Amino acid sequence: MGIGKNHVFLVSFTAQVNFSVPDSTFQLRKLAKRTFATHIKDTNPATGSPRDWTFWPSAPAGTGIIDMAAVIGALHDGGNDGMLCVEIDFMKDKQANEVQAVEVAVNNLRRLVREL
Repeated sequence: MGIGKNHVFLVSFTAQVNFSVPDSTFQLRKLAKRTFATHIKDTNPATGSPRDWTFWPSAPAGTGIIDMAAVIGALHDGGNDGMLCVEIDFMKDKQANEVQAVEVAVNNLRRLVREL
């Protein structure tokens, strides 16, 4: 008796997927039906070493280096109907308003979903 594939789902993480596989949209599309939620983090790299987590500050989704239109398109094309969860952990500009950053991210994601 095992768990079975009908009970196992994934949570994708855009920042990790973007840097860990050569074609992140292929992976997102291929796993879309098994993806329960997609953890949306865009990033605006800082200076220093990419091995240091502080090199990867958050940017509102759609304003950083990750192609969020491609991410949303890949999930849609793969048949995903899971949730999108926005992360803003720390920003390059220490004075940035994190609430506004989340608002921008949510509005950008809503627009991308509407444009499908």
